[in-house]
Amino acid sequence: MKTIGIIADEEERLTKYKWYEFWKKNKFDYFYLDDLNLEFVVGYTSQRKVEKKLMAENVQTVIFTKNAVPFKLSNIYCSDGYSLFRRLLPVVVAKVIKLKGANIKNATLAIIDDELSGEAASTIQKLYLMVRHITLITKNTDKAKLLAEKFLDDYGLAIEISDGESAVQCDVAIRLSGISPIFPKHTILIDVNSGNDSVNKGKIINWIGVNINYKIPLKVDSLKISETIELVCGIQPEYKINAFMRDERILNSADLFSC
Repeated sequence: MKTIGIIADEEERLTKYKWYEFWKKNKFDYFYLDDLNLEFVVGYTSQRKVEKKLMAENVQTVIFTKNAVPFKLSNIYCSDGYSLFRRLLPVVVAKVIKLKGANIKNATLAIIDDELSGEAASTIQKLYLMVRHITLITKNTDKAKLLAEKFLDDYGLAIEISDGESAVQCDVAIRLSGISPIFPKHTILIDVNSGNDSVNKGKIINWIGVNINYKIPLKVDSLKISETIELVCGIQPEYKINAFMRDERILNSADLFSC
């Protein structure tokens, strides 16, 4: 049986004890997903040496609940959900454009990446069949030109390059790294950089919620738990986005699509 660790706040304890059973508070709680042959081991932030105890339970991957204050782990991988967020970018972009009421074939997309470490190329490769009007915004314009030439030769895709010094017209922008230029009010910025955007403070998505087809008796982030189950079980299901979020707040249509 595969194992995943969850670290929860003491107030979330699944098994309640009487005040005089204080010694039992060192115990873990357990629950199971039989369909996945998966065991969850639930430790608590109040427990001493909780990481060491989880390791003794053969836990190699862990997430924190929404109510638990995270702390650094030395020997157990803590899943943060960002790999899954990045992988789902085509689904996010498609849904945003659809909700905007735009024609996806005519939609315009900007990708911001000062580092150009390879993530911009892989993102364009995932999206170019869906969105044909792409602008790459970077300070590294020489490297961007080489990348644009490759996409033109390999896929017949013409990529516009901008240094971000002037406003960029687009329906949707994805920030991978660097500082965002000024966008029009109608532009929706998908920020996977997990940083603050001091320029565009309006229509920003920096997290999403996805459907979970199993019951978890604790408040957990859907991306984090889904990514963790993928890692541990070696599966890759299809996901439906059920929420756009900014700084953990669920956004409604007025937040994103109002003029």
